[in-house]
Amino acid sequence: MRQIFSVRFFAAVGGVVGLLFLLTTIFATRSAIDDAVGDDAEPAPVLRAINLVEHVEITRPTRIDLDADGLTVADVRVTIDRTRAVTISKGTPGEVHCRGLAIADRCAVVLDLLGEAVVWFAVVPGGPNPETVPLPAIDTLDQGVATLVNGWQLPYASVLDRRCGQGGDDERPSRIERILDEPDATQREVVFQNPGSPVVSSRGGGDAIVWVLDANRPRSAPLYGESAPQPVLYAFDAQTLALLWRSAPGELATSGKYNEPLVADGMVIVGTDRLQAFGLRDARRRPDALATLPAARSAAAAAASAGAPTPGTTAAPPDACGRLLYEARCAACHEQQRSDMPSRAALSARERAFIVDKLRFGSMQPQALGLTDADLESIARYLTARDVAAPLQENRP
Repeated sequence: MRQIFSVRFFAAVGGVVGLLFLLTTIFATRSAIDDAVGDDAEPAPVLRAINLVEHVEITRPTRIDLDADGLTVADVRVTIDRTRAVTISKGTPGEVHCRGLAIADRCAVVLDLLGEAVVWFAVVPGGPNPETVPLPAIDTLDQGVATLVNGWQLPYASVLDRRCGQGGDDERPSRIERILDEPDATQREVVFQNPGSPVVSSRGGGDAIVWVLDANRPRSAPLYGESAPQPVLYAFDAQTLALLWRSAPGELATSGKYNEPLVADGMVIVGTDRLQAFGLRDARRRPDALATLPAARSAAAAAASAGAPTPGTTAAPPDACGRLLYEARCAACHEQQRSDMPSRAALSARERAFIVDKLRFGSMQPQALGLTDADLESIARYLTARDVAAPLQENRP
């Protein structure tokens, strides 16, 4: 017993206890330091898939206010330019870092979109150049996506692949390969929800038009009931992708998903729960017009050049060509009592140049497909004649 509980034994036990106490103190201190550092460290940024970054022309109201949770307290209409605008609904999360929304191009908007709905937004300073928006630095680049240091994720353009020649002052890239991330033309005015494949039509080798039928509802929407799709047919200039025309809301009946229009013989045909057509067939191909239309055109041209009808001729009057074309292309809408469509009497009060301009460059371009300038003049001349205000009477045998 004396040998076990000797001075050496108690010294050894004391050393072990002291070592344990020292280690416990060290780990407790490190844990406290880590906790303190962790409290002061910035949290990891939330990743945001950014779909649109643009300067802001104006907002209604001119101030965006957020509540304590960072949600908008009211609906905000953000106008980007004359053709594009988005609505930020009340309760949408976002950030506001620029208060100059009342001044055009002073601020820029950064949007995370789901279709046309804003999921998240940020308002940032627009910078001195209206063509660019200053953004935070890039953290990583991966598979065409640039992740910024604040968590925003944007698509980025590919770099140039240069392979240089050998030696001397003449050394320069002998081959430059570039993948174009931006097409020759871009359409940013229209945001589709569930479109079918585009269809291109043209008049010979020119005047090409891109037709797109959009279901106007998400893919998950049922095909019946109040939330059933109400498709919209769009027409774009094939070279610039500028919007030329769109069908009126509710004009097309419910259609299947990924549907496409058919363009044939001057008509754009859409198959919904029925067949619906835009732009009636060219009057020159109607059987009842084959004999009368050439004579009408000849008489109209002769009268226009002479200033009066040719004496002794039995050909149709100068406006007969315009009447045939109007019946084929325009009467289906303008002869109906529709609040969204001017009547023929209203058209007759317009200037001839106004009608021609609408057919050639305006909203009636699809109805004028395949017509010559002389045809458009004939329609305008017929409509502005003094005796065309009365409704058309069908010629029945």
